[in-house]
Amino acid sequence: MTSENTDSDSTSTGGGTPDFKKIDKIVFRYSLDGLREDMKRLYEDEGQSYRNIKQYVNKRILETELERRGQDLLPGEVENYLRILKREDDDISRGQANDARERLKEMGINVGELEGNLVSHQTVGNYLKEELDVDVKQRGEANIENSRGTITGLVGRLQSVATREVEKLVENEFVNIGDFDVMVNVQVQCRDCGRLYSALDLLRNRKCDCYDTAPDLEEAESAQEAA
Repeated sequence: MTSENTDSDSTSTGGGTPDFKKIDKIVFRYSLDGLREDMKRLYEDEGQSYRNIKQYVNKRILETELERRGQDLLPGEVENYLRILKREDDDISRGQANDARERLKEMGINVGELEGNLVSHQTVGNYLKEELDVDVKQRGEANIENSRGTITGLVGRLQSVATREVEKLVENEFVNIGDFDVMVNVQVQCRDCGRLYSALDLLRNRKCDCYDTAPDLEEAESAQEAA
């Protein structure tokens, strides 16, 4: 599989056009009004990854190129061109990519310029953080909160099931016990030091005592996006 084009932080254009960050240049060149707002909404409101937003931006670019040349777009055609150009699947050959480039050239598209304008997920991530002021740390906090909710829900369901089962056994006189409560506690043990924590305490502190600090949420989120 081939790698994506490397994106620079800024791109100079001739003819008096001012220098822009790459996505700003794309918005200007393709008249993609609202693209910045769409990117922010996709990340903050819909929880989309950098990679999905990259796909969205690149799709808007190629759609504009084709529409400007009066091409009728079939469903999935733009996505397929992008998939082939980037050779995003292992089964896409160099020959298939070259054929796709030739078809685009026949439509009047400068393929080299087009490929230079396509963005990477790193460019998307940097733009979201540096230009659109999205709170990457907030996404990390949301991930922790989602995990807390999942664990709490599972504990609650297990507690309900266990309570019903014990009640049935008591009612049928298989077990003798007075009024009772079922207690469920999910624990996590660190294999390095042997310390034991409740799962919710570990999520609250975000580290075992054998670590000096908890992970930086912004760095962790960026690393996850880059994986």
